[in-house]
Amino acid sequence: MVIADSSPLISAARAAKLGLVRRMYPALVIPPSVYVKIVAKGHGKPGAAEVANATWIKVKNPEDKAAVLELEERFGSGESEAIVLAQELGGVLLADEGSVLEEAKRRGLRITSTLLLDSCWPYRFMS
Repeated sequence: MVIADSSPLISAARAAKLGLVRRMYPALVIPPSVYVKIVAKGHGKPGAAEVANATWIKVKNPEDKAAVLELEERFGSGESEAIVLAQELGGVLLADEGSVLEEAKRRGLRITSTLLLDSCWPYRFMS
């Protein structure tokens, strides 16, 4: 299971590669803050309509609100929720920001990023 932060989805949408993300991750989970950032706040921008209508992307709330609040002292709400959700679900975190990836690694999460991609796909996981 892959849990995504907003930055890889926004980047893929801007590059008209969201379909490629779907092929790589046929089932993707995002937290509510990521959905809001991409769909509601990003209305009319690349990816907003695609994410809103994507049957392969599911929105799930993290259960540990205290952990999210703690992370929000250093990260945005979407990043914080994605890290906690990845921990709770035992999934792989898809994120692009170095500090988020470092925090996820520190917590023992498996991570992947569009920044780790070679010139050709598929992706590879960092552990």
